[in-house]
Amino acid sequence: MAFSGWSNSLRQLVPLVMIGGALWAQSAGADGWPVAHGNPANTSYQNVLTAPAVSPIRVMSDLGTFADGISPIVSAEGNVFLGDREGNVIALRADGTRWWNHQLGSGWSVRSTPAVNSRGELFVLASRIVNDHRGTVETKRIESLLLGFADGGALLFQVPLPARGLGGISTAPLNIVRDPANAEVVVFPMRYAFSQGYYHELWLLAYNRFGVVEAEVKVGAEHGTIGSASSLDWGHDFSIASPDDPNAPEEYQSPLLGAAVPHGNGLDSSVVVVNDDMGSVARYRFSGRFAQGFTEIDRWKQGEKYPAISAPVVANNGVVLFNRPGDVLILQNDGTSVRRKVHYESDAPPAVLPNGRIIHTSQGGLEEAGGAPGPENTRSYVSPTASRNYLYASENYRLATFRIEDLALVATYDLEYGGRQQPAIGPLGHVYALTFNKLHIFPPNPSVATGTNIGPGGVAGATTAPGGSEGSSTSKPPRVGTFNPAILTQPGFTPVPGN
Repeated sequence: MAFSGWSNSLRQLVPLVMIGGALWAQSAGADGWPVAHGNPANTSYQNVLTAPAVSPIRVMSDLGTFADGISPIVSAEGNVFLGDREGNVIALRADGTRWWNHQLGSGWSVRSTPAVNSRGELFVLASRIVNDHRGTVETKRIESLLLGFADGGALLFQVPLPARGLGGISTAPLNIVRDPANAEVVVFPMRYAFSQGYYHELWLLAYNRFGVVEAEVKVGAEHGTIGSASSLDWGHDFSIASPDDPNAPEEYQSPLLGAAVPHGNGLDSSVVVVNDDMGSVARYRFSGRFAQGFTEIDRWKQGEKYPAISAPVVANNGVVLFNRPGDVLILQNDGTSVRRKVHYESDAPPAVLPNGRIIHTSQGGLEEAGGAPGPENTRSYVSPTASRNYLYASENYRLATFRIEDLALVATYDLEYGGRQQPAIGPLGHVYALTFNKLHIFPPNPSVATGTNIGPGGVAGATTAPGGSEGSSTSKPPRVGTFNPAILTQPGFTPVPGN
């Protein structure tokens, strides 16, 4: 079943374009990686030339530990922001130089990807488990905070989020929606549990840059066991342990599914698309605090056999797509839907490449939706990350670089406990690969720094030496990988420094 009224309410200026049966996603300017999946639409694409991830310029292992499913975010100026499970909010310069740090303390933990707006202001969700002694039986509850920081690190606000039932699961990534006056507003879903988890509700919340709630709406409700209030890990739990792979995490615990907002190219950025993870995908229009707040536009009802299992993605022609078991479903502007087969399921949203191809990662590796199974039998439960010329996949034991035009494997880098956090790309072309306890920073394409203009390129069949520098916050060059000399002269190849 398709959305009713889908074609008129989301897209008004740009017609639907189909090229070779693929979605056409025009490039937007490089403006950082301000939210999870690179932009409010969740396309996981950055319009900048990058280099293969061969040898990091810095590996930082003294930042803390990081929750599954989160990623670094990068402002338009190139500043990098992280939140860790120990309650630290961390700001770095593009090369990893420390900028500022804020310690929340008192048991608070950051398990959600933050967001940064066009002013450079940072927004962070934090949560903690508390013992509630009210009543005859002690109960575990979750408390949540939204924090705002000015450009430079000054605390702007710290506000508690609405408390319902046993508390809200605040692991969904933050996103940015626009109100009718084009002001940026933070938007995110929260799942609330009641009666020890046997009944739960999904709410959509919006806060302005001053920490004032602009709108909230209940998206869905469902009876059923989803966990207990003693854990923040309600929702999707996937075991990806393998007896023959000691580096694989014993269990991957996915965050709550985030919302998507149409972004650029004449799309309506006051629309929010959310998968309630209870049987429907709904669209809302945000009208601001002094209007109606959230108004439901329409809702796609899904069957029990093929439910939507990922956060939605809004392509630059306005169509919405998301993962289901066995396929990627595309809800088109004319009210119809198209399926693209995939061989392994994943709750990580796919990436939409500049030419409209849909790239999917899962426990079976990387594959193009509608194409053949991926040749690399590795495991990843996070979305791939795309630049103009390369695609990066964090897998359970490596970071893999693929050439974007044909998905040929270009390079690999050993990445212990990979496959749990999506890489990010900065506006200068740095690649940031986060793992459970390390941040790996890879250098940009030299042409970006020098201002020269090179076309998409890459190298097929390159191999690299395993490893990289360890230790805390060092800029000493790690071991450098090597490329096959026979392909160094291929057109479009720009080696990273040191090769």
